[in-house]
Amino acid sequence: LGFKSKWGPKYYIRQITGLIARRIVCPLSVGDPVKRGERFGMLKFGSRTELYFDNAFEVDWKVKVGDKVKGGGTVIAVVKVAGSAAETPENEEAVSA
Repeated sequence: LGFKSKWGPKYYIRQITGLIARRIVCPLSVGDPVKRGERFGMLKFGSRTELYFDNAFEVDWKVKVGDKVKGGGTVIAVVKVAGSAAETPENEEAVSA
């Protein structure tokens, strides 16, 4: 899935099926808007999600590989557009699980 940020750069979410169930539920269609914190799918039985950010983002990761996260509750990263002032909160966005 690809998403365009409000500042322009894109980020991507890759949903990968697990070895057992191999099932992902994602009701989105191309062009569907997604709000912050909104659920856009469900991964079942050992599936996983990977996040990819455009190089235009500066990413401050809040979790590390192997950490358990909870959908809608765990902040995974705080991102901002590279080169923007760090003190400007409108240039930052928290990415939650």
